[in-house]
Amino acid sequence: MRQWRHVSSEQNPADDATRGVTASQMLEDCRWTQGPIFIRLPPEYWQKAPQVDMELEGDPKVKRDVTSVTSTVHRAEETLQCLWERYSALFQLQRGVDWIRRVINVLKE
Repeated sequence: MRQWRHVSSEQNPADDATRGVTASQMLEDCRWTQGPIFIRLPPEYWQKAPQVDMELEGDPKVKRDVTSVTSTVHRAEETLQCLWERYSALFQLQRGVDWIRRVINVLKE
């Protein structure tokens, strides 16, 4: 969170569109293309972020982390039978198994 800085709504050019500012007015005002003036100053002159009370313990709107683990177990013979029934040619079976391996490798990363 240290990389984020606060920009008040009045100085945030992204908020201009919600205030009814036309596109031509946005282009006339350089803050739409260059950002607020303070952003070109050294960081020590930037606005300080408002202090926010982050006490969330006991807040009914905050959901707790929930972890769910499920697994299914198939015997190897059943898996092979399923693959043989799905793929009629050996080449198709090899492509299917290769695809499954790629998915497994992606999920491991």
